[in-house]
Amino acid sequence: MRVKSITFVMALLLFAGSLVGCVAPKEDSRYERLFEQMTIEEKVGQMVQIRVIETVDEGFLEEASREFVGMPSEETKEMIQECHVGSVVLYSSLDPSFSAEYTNVLQQWANETKLGIPLIIAADFETGPGYSTFRGVDPFPQQMGVAATRSTALAEEIAGAIARQSRAMGIHWNYSPVADVNTNPFNPVIGVRSFGDDPDLVSSFVAAYVRGYQSNGMIATAKHYPGHGDTSVDSHLDLPKISQDIETMRKIHLKPFQAAIDSDVDSVMTAHILIEQTDKSYPATLSPEILTGLLREEQNFNGIIVTDGMSMGGIVKHFGIEEASVLAVKAGADVVMATGGYGDQVRTYNGILEVVKRGEISEERIDESVRKILEQKQDLGIFENAFVDPGEASACCSSRGYHELALNAARRSITLLKNQGGLLPLSEHVRSVLVTGPVGAEDIAKQLERKIEKVVVYETSSAEQSNGWSPSARDIRKAKRSARSVDAILVTTYSSFKPPIAEGQVRLVEELKETGKPVVVVSLGLPYDVASLPPVDAYLATYSLNRWQSPRTGYGSVPLVYCQAIAGVVCGDFNPVGRLPVQIPNTGFDRGSGLSYK
Repeated sequence: MRVKSITFVMALLLFAGSLVGCVAPKEDSRYERLFEQMTIEEKVGQMVQIRVIETVDEGFLEEASREFVGMPSEETKEMIQECHVGSVVLYSSLDPSFSAEYTNVLQQWANETKLGIPLIIAADFETGPGYSTFRGVDPFPQQMGVAATRSTALAEEIAGAIARQSRAMGIHWNYSPVADVNTNPFNPVIGVRSFGDDPDLVSSFVAAYVRGYQSNGMIATAKHYPGHGDTSVDSHLDLPKISQDIETMRKIHLKPFQAAIDSDVDSVMTAHILIEQTDKSYPATLSPEILTGLLREEQNFNGIIVTDGMSMGGIVKHFGIEEASVLAVKAGADVVMATGGYGDQVRTYNGILEVVKRGEISEERIDESVRKILEQKQDLGIFENAFVDPGEASACCSSRGYHELALNAARRSITLLKNQGGLLPLSEHVRSVLVTGPVGAEDIAKQLERKIEKVVVYETSSAEQSNGWSPSARDIRKAKRSARSVDAILVTTYSSFKPPIAEGQVRLVEELKETGKPVVVVSLGLPYDVASLPPVDAYLATYSLNRWQSPRTGYGSVPLVYCQAIAGVVCGDFNPVGRLPVQIPNTGFDRGSGLSYK
């Protein structure tokens, strides 16, 4: 649908007012009067969260305009107005101004319903709006990078900035922080999204993020309960199984969630993982033993439980959409995230509604969840005003101060693990450098060109996600020839899951070492790459790209702030101060490892 400029008259809704207790509100509260007018259809709708269709595809960014990209679909409007959904989740956007316009349309549709209950709008902003907004906002470091700074004060500042940027765009609920303890180096889906492999370190940073988000008006979410850090299967693809006993879970994986709960976290997201010694039949998302017994009763969590996406392989390969949605509610979930297509969203809503009408789930059980959701909306202030100003969103997100905060955090995260002979920082006699590798070489070279007399760049063209970003033999030969005319070589590596690093990347480093030129390796994904590489002169871990690389700028693109930070550290403008948040097996690099320049 083509949308021109949109203006809204901001009206104070009839039912705005103070909430007192989600279980036993005062009889004279306007919030309770709103609740009492709701039909069972409207109540069930509040418990369903829909994923809106992707707002932009990176393939047509160059020619995209607001008219071309479009606004929410009529199917989304139907879900809001006919199925009464209480929240939506966004996954990508063109820029902050577009996001604000988009969320305003969603809120206008909600405002047109009988009761005019506003939507809570959620997003996966683990590194801020720059994580999935294509332009106009810088991403902050991945969580492992933030932990490498060892500064919980900086972490809280970053979370506060993310909250303010998000609220300016009309987004209230962040699916962050990741509270998983990444104890498995071969974890296929968590990796640098985690703060590290030590439960105490992870707990301190989870608590800092919760404070930063929620003190700035954003719902924080500790995920993925009860812990996705020791899995070897990606739950987007299938159901991971964990055989750890409950005492090990308590000692390691539940600790960060308890830290979040002790910090009054507003929500917890479930994991589609099977904890075999706790519930052999159902994954955590569908397990009463885990969601009610463990999370509610043992860990004393009273906030909103939201499922992870119900269209993920860990659910749909083993359960039907309707069945899984009903089981999640029975287990204790308050919000079911319907991330599939329109048909799946309708089935989710109808599936829950039908069992409630049959009496299989009591209306009292539904009321418990709906009151929590309405109370959260009241706390957010969106009953009074759910709309945002697109111009203010753009100005907020592009603030120079936020760019400097992201750049400072990126610099402080970079971890120097090897520096033979004091190769780094590159001294005055290094006047020429080859920058090569499967990911990010061109982006980093642009920043080095400002500091080094001659920069030669060769980014291996055959490095695709499907082959593990593995350079071909032809690429390796070309890179080796390019090294003849330079004083030093900088090689980027990238891995995000098993195996730790592609064979072609290892061969590239081996061949470049044969030139006799000093070699600096910069790992852009997991820090574990060093375990697979031959000895190199210098090694920097940056933690800058996650499992899906960088959605903001496309596969394999390194965020600008990291390119600037890497160039600054390599050339000695900044002293590396990052400390390793994980242990790297079979290398001698323990948690806390990290060198600085003399």
